[in-house]
Amino acid sequence: MYNTIIISAGSIGALKPDKYDSPLTENILTHAHAVYNNDELKLIGIVDKDLKKAKKAGDKWSCFHYGNINECKDKIDIVVCAVNTEYHKEVMKQIIQIDPRIVIAEKPLTNSHKDCKYIIDFYEKHGIPIAVNFPRRYIPEIQNLMISLRKRKIQNINVQYVRGFQRDACHAIDLLNQFLGEYKDGWILNVEKILDNPDDATLTAHLIYDKCDNVILQGCNGKHYSVFDIKIMVDNGLIEIKSHSSVVSFYGLKATEYGNFKSLDYGFDGFYTSMNKHLIYLYKNVVNHLKHKEKLICTGADALKVQRIYKEIGL
Repeated sequence: MYNTIIISAGSIGALKPDKYDSPLTENILTHAHAVYNNDELKLIGIVDKDLKKAKKAGDKWSCFHYGNINECKDKIDIVVCAVNTEYHKEVMKQIIQIDPRIVIAEKPLTNSHKDCKYIIDFYEKHGIPIAVNFPRRYIPEIQNLMISLRKRKIQNINVQYVRGFQRDACHAIDLLNQFLGEYKDGWILNVEKILDNPDDATLTAHLIYDKCDNVILQGCNGKHYSVFDIKIMVDNGLIEIKSHSSVVSFYGLKATEYGNFKSLDYGFDGFYTSMNKHLIYLYKNVVNHLKHKEKLICTGADALKVQRIYKEIGL
């Protein structure tokens, strides 16, 4: 078994409300739950400087709790960095002191290209790999879709997202990097900034890639509702990744009755994804990497590519 500790007893780390995520729920929505349910992992403890939260999380997931990572005396194989992004650099430097075999970090790895490169170089020097939790990268159905899109002629892409250009648009940029080839250029469009996330405005941007020169990241107001949808126009139809990536729809072409042209056929042809299992897939990949040297699906290098785009846009 691989000894695991989680740094932060927050929402993604350990403490969603019990009705959404607990040892008794089917859905696995926290790192603690994913580790708790994996027979090849042992949850040693949860670290949080707020000791009340740490204890609450420890009691919930039947493990120890610590106020500092150095209080743990067990040999740790996996460390999960689930603190807020602005603390990643500081905490990732501290993690090195206990010499884990691998670190799992929440996205985005940092809030700047400079800090991201620093962390990656720092970890490479110590020979410790980083797996980054961009959830959609771990979903088999979306992986297969990304592979198929590399072979398609893409006309344009529209992504609708909320709650911060760095916080949430990074999910889309990471996916785009997988099937559109090299990033070429990009800029923020002169439309109103949406302030639905503190210190991280929801912006609208135009990106240019090798395989598509018309990619729009369209900011929406998360104060009204939550959305993360991707529309991909290909030569023979439309592909939609919607409902927070839980549904993929294909719309082909049909002849019209009133002109010598075709239009989109909006009859449903698609499938549901296993998006709700992304943490299960993440830990399966990490365990297989440790056991069999399986390639990590999403790494620090991938996170750096996202930050490079932010840097070149001017953030």
